[in-house]
Amino acid sequence: LNDEDAGSVHRDPDKDRYLPNEIVTLTAVPEDDWDFSYWDGDASGDDPEIEITMTSNKTVTAVFSSPTATEFAVQFGVIGSHGSLAGEADGQPIASGDMVVQGAEVTFTATPDAGYQVKGWVVNGTPLEVTDTTYTRDSLAENLNVQVEFQSVGIEFAGGTGEEGDPYLIATPAQLNNVRNHLDKHFRVIADLDLSGYTNDGGWNPIGEAAHSWHGISYSPFAGTFDGDGYTISNLYMNREYNGTGLFGAVDNAVITNVVLQDAEVFCRMMTGALIGECTDSQVSGCSSIGDTIVEGGTDTGGLIGLMRGGTLSNVSAAGQVKGSYHAGGVVGRNLAGTITDSAAAVTVRLPDNSSRAGGFVGTNDDGTIRNSYAEGFVDLQYVWEMHNTGGSGGFVGNNIGSDSLIENCYALGDVQGNLINSRLLGGFVGQMSAGVIRQCYAAGAVTAWDYAGGFVARITGGTIEQSFATGSVTARDGAGGFVGHSDAGVIQDCYALGDASASRQWAGNFVGRVRGDIYRCYSIGKVLESGMSRGGFWGGWQHGASLVSTYFDRDTTAVPSDQNFRARTTVQLQEGTPGAFILSGGGVDASETSTNLMYDGWDPAVWDFGTDNEYPQLQWQE
Repeated sequence: LNDEDAGSVHRDPDKDRYLPNEIVTLTAVPEDDWDFSYWDGDASGDDPEIEITMTSNKTVTAVFSSPTATEFAVQFGVIGSHGSLAGEADGQPIASGDMVVQGAEVTFTATPDAGYQVKGWVVNGTPLEVTDTTYTRDSLAENLNVQVEFQSVGIEFAGGTGEEGDPYLIATPAQLNNVRNHLDKHFRVIADLDLSGYTNDGGWNPIGEAAHSWHGISYSPFAGTFDGDGYTISNLYMNREYNGTGLFGAVDNAVITNVVLQDAEVFCRMMTGALIGECTDSQVSGCSSIGDTIVEGGTDTGGLIGLMRGGTLSNVSAAGQVKGSYHAGGVVGRNLAGTITDSAAAVTVRLPDNSSRAGGFVGTNDDGTIRNSYAEGFVDLQYVWEMHNTGGSGGFVGNNIGSDSLIENCYALGDVQGNLINSRLLGGFVGQMSAGVIRQCYAAGAVTAWDYAGGFVARITGGTIEQSFATGSVTARDGAGGFVGHSDAGVIQDCYALGDASASRQWAGNFVGRVRGDIYRCYSIGKVLESGMSRGGFWGGWQHGASLVSTYFDRDTTAVPSDQNFRARTTVQLQEGTPGAFILSGGGVDASETSTNLMYDGWDPAVWDFGTDNEYPQLQWQE
């Protein structure tokens, strides 16, 4: 019964259980002022007496209605033509104009003609930006007037004027393709888009063009706003020789937000990214690539953006694979003075032969700022048989250059693997650094290279690295350091390394492989494994001009004879020492000792957390 006060159901025979195939007669008996309406559940129809054959357990409901119950008028129809609209109340068909009892669930189903789709709904005079083929009112509580409007699949846009506040609406791949005809307008996606229909003749043509004089292509970037609104754009395919390839070839002073690319495959000559090939002075946020995304190109290849000139990139993420010859990165190939924040990469980055400057997050950071971001992908250079000496590759950034470059509060988790024949300048966080500042960052991956490998940086020739650390192991032929492979110039201060270092020929140190730069207030504790010569504790090879101040290594864990004894400390001294404590001859520390051999001389407690006994110092920002 839908209402026990409305009526009753008589069973004949009236039993709790019935035999298989036994026939039961059900009779609906309404009370006064009530009418029987229909059967629901395992029976249907509006005859008050029915027969049920018991082939299984059955649930049957008699639905009664009161002639005096509140009812509402339900009207519905199509605006214009090109389709039909049907209505149901509590699962029963209704016609436009029918009276429907209060509380009923009313559902409308739109069926467009071939070549048409739902444009939108109008409910009691209010337009709804909904393109679904059904509309449901869960509990009827008022008179209802529902209208649906259809539109041709081939129309330019699903709505809007393209002006700010009233963007063009994109509901089909064809409408997305029409964006190229209005490069300074405003757009919003209102449905998932499948671009698998654009695979012939090189696939999708990018929206906005980068300049390519060889092919007579002039610079015509997208300069409007584009809001993907979180809808998925799937199966983007591009294979072309022109510069600037991605969903957008080039953007300039544009705003791109909330675009989700799934299973994109993009191949190009240079300036290649799944989202944007060349991005100039634009704002990009909330975008991502997911699934089996593949991006391959030459110079300036990134998981989302190939070349970034100025502008901002925030809250983005990239997944899949990237392969490029120079400046290849998990998110951005090359960042020229742009600002990137709060973003992530889970991308495998590879280089072909005779290439360099690959990073798990950015290939080259040139006067750019990167904050609060991370990379957890694998940087694979094991098949690179020739590498130029002018650039490195790293788990986060390949090459960090430019005096205004800043990388802060970032980390890299993935391994960086080259071959042991001729791959060089590989670092767990950055390959080569020549300028700028890296602050409060860390690397956790293992690093393998032929020449100069560092747990954090392969080679530093300028700039400053501070308050950072590395935990991964390092293997090379020449120049293996737990933190830095070759400190040629520049400053490293307030840093530490935990990983082992191994050099098969020369220059192995558990902090620095070969040193000529300035290193202040740093320590290392990893083992120093095989090395043909120049094998040490803190450093492997010393060059004239090096300056090391208040730096230490753990002689107990290093497990190698060393002539750097004035930097050697015991585990107890490193773990129990505090700034100003003195070294005891027995291997401990004592704040009252009068010896001039101090522990952690000049180390700032505002930078370092010395913890308790049995703990090595950590950086305060790690808390």
